[in-house]
Amino acid sequence: MMLRLVIAGFLYLSAGSAEPASARLVGTIKKLAGNQLEIAVGTKAVKVYADRAVEVHKDRTDRTLSSLKVGDEVSVSFRRGDSGRLVAIAIWANLVTFRAVIHSVTPACFDILTHQDADPQSAYQKGYRRVFVYPQTKFSTSERDLIEGRDVHVVGLDVGGGNVDALRVAIYNTDVPVEGRQR
Repeated sequence: MMLRLVIAGFLYLSAGSAEPASARLVGTIKKLAGNQLEIAVGTKAVKVYADRAVEVHKDRTDRTLSSLKVGDEVSVSFRRGDSGRLVAIAIWANLVTFRAVIHSVTPACFDILTHQDADPQSAYQKGYRRVFVYPQTKFSTSERDLIEGRDVHVVGLDVGGGNVDALRVAIYNTDVPVEGRQR
């Protein structure tokens, strides 16, 4: 599907192929030992190594894996090291959840408007966020139902800058009858 293009091919990069400077994967930590993470990405287990330069974002920013634990859902920005191993650049494990309205949809993500009816006197503020979708993102219906104007409930990982890597997306307003259809 069009939204699944973000990381679909990263596991199958062949030697000598042109690779991006970094890529991203989203999954659940299955093993954690020393400087190595094993992450369940869909049905595959992916090993990622962390060096001293890694940034770990979970409640605070750290340069060690000590704040992570097995079962954490994570988003990992990585590069391929000289030895061919995947080396983490940054790891995000800050879960966020919110309800919003889809503002626009692109092949790899959708933009949302949060707190669209916020009272200017309240602590809530209108704002836009970009939500990235991955092959392992779970949808309540189908990613084809990501349509401008629909309400969504997103559970994802806050990766900074108003961006979120989606883990689960519930899409509302999908049960509207088709015009002209007999009941």
